[in-house]
Amino acid sequence: MGNAYIGKKPIVVGVVSHSETLSLIENFIPFDSDMVEVRLDLIGGNIDTWGDKLDIIEVSGTPAILTIRGGFEG
Repeated sequence: MGNAYIGKKPIVVGVVSHSETLSLIENFIPFDSDMVEVRLDLIGGNIDTWGDKLDIIEVSGTPAILTIRGGFEG
């Protein structure tokens, strides 16, 4: 998580859960959040469809959480 420590100050986490939003991610940099969660389970596709966009998030320096939940988790 880098320098973002939960518990020391409130942290705003922006969530990307639609493929359309991920496809335009470079338009949101700098982010208005302390971290970005990318819900790959909701976006769908594979590394070929979103890999370059994840690179853009990484290069921005914003800490990111990549989430892939199973359907049984809701």
